[in-house]
Amino acid sequence: MGSSLAINPRGGLYTDRGEKLEEVKGNGNTVDYTYFLDGLLKSQTEKKSNGTTLVSESVLDYDLNGNRSHDVTQKMNDDNHACSWPSSEVEVLKKVGFFPELDPKRAVEMGEPSIHASVRAVGEPDEGQILQYLDDGHMIIPAMEGGPDVITGEYGYQEASGCSSWISDGTWVWRYDLAHYLRRHHVELSTDFLSHVVSSGYIVPPLSDEEMLELADQLAADWKR
Repeated sequence: MGSSLAINPRGGLYTDRGEKLEEVKGNGNTVDYTYFLDGLLKSQTEKKSNGTTLVSESVLDYDLNGNRSHDVTQKMNDDNHACSWPSSEVEVLKKVGFFPELDPKRAVEMGEPSIHASVRAVGEPDEGQILQYLDDGHMIIPAMEGGPDVITGEYGYQEASGCSSWISDGTWVWRYDLAHYLRRHHVELSTDFLSHVVSSGYIVPPLSDEEMLELADQLAADWKR
């Protein structure tokens, strides 16, 4: 790629483009990174301090918009360190409610309609249960940003502080303020998402700390765009 190598003051080996190539963790494990020509992460491989025992390996791919579309991961078998668990493809999280007035870039990628066109006088018969589902989602990417209701211009609603934070149930992702727009304006949501909520019995599944960290890692690059 025409990049030279350098030791970065933050620690680890980097290219002159600031791409981390190698990291040594506190436990002595090494993590190696490779990249596509456009700078997107291609693979991440962690090995024990002996340099040969594989801890985990992820191979990534992206769609034409730069969104992560595949994450094939294998991890070391804790019962037999000479073996790895079979590779598994991580499901790409789906997004709902990223209206163009809230997130123009992702709305274009998703084909979301204007939030103004989604406003309704009356919500779904089970809107209360859907709202509870949104409220019960797990905070994956917190944000400090505050903002007004993009329809009325009003401030001070419950989700105004941290409105652009990302919430998830492990399958779908939505903004923290989506609950406000459903409660206040009865915005129309994806039928696929609504079917998912109903099929789950309106109960957000629990996520372990490890699962939360994996989701945060999966979503971080997308959120920073």
